[in-house]
Amino acid sequence: MAASCNEALRILSTREFKIVFLDHDLGFLDAAYPDRLHGNGKEIARYLARTAFPGVVVIHSKHEAGANAMKAHLPQATLAPFGTFEIEVSDVFALDPR
Repeated sequence: MAASCNEALRILSTREFKIVFLDHDLGFLDAAYPDRLHGNGKEIARYLARTAFPGVVVIHSKHEAGANAMKAHLPQATLAPFGTFEIEVSDVFALDPR
């Protein structure tokens, strides 16, 4: 889990993932200024689109306009607003302890 856009971009560029969950608002500025292009989920969505991310993308932002903007970059992504789903870990998945 990344706490910032820069951290997410660093992690995504150095490790492989099969699924990515994206939120739009990564800080208070994203809610206050939804048209910002950098430092939020839109920047990560553009990165995933540019690098042709082959895995599953779930956009779980409550910020509807931001989620739709990310979906425009990642049409294959699933929109599932935060709070509308639960994630359960089963024995089928091996979690990376890092």
